[in-house]
Amino acid sequence: MVFTTSQLNAILGLLTLGGQGILIILFIGLLFKQKYIKTVAKHALPLAFLVALTSTVFSLAYSGLIGLEPCKLCWWQRIFM
Repeated sequence: MVFTTSQLNAILGLLTLGGQGILIILFIGLLFKQKYIKTVAKHALPLAFLVALTSTVFSLAYSGLIGLEPCKLCWWQRIFM
């Protein structure tokens, strides 16, 4: 199944909104010292890996599936992911 650019943009937009919502919940949990913060901290490395994997896959989808050539700054972003 090949995605169009607008479909990939919509998926990435939803993932970004979901991630921001999760960050707000975590920030509020830190402020009020909620118990779920310890669970999140215990699984921080796999969560960080999931974020890096998702961003790398979508970056490669833009260049490989859609054919958009990445700019120099995009290459630096991929290196640091």
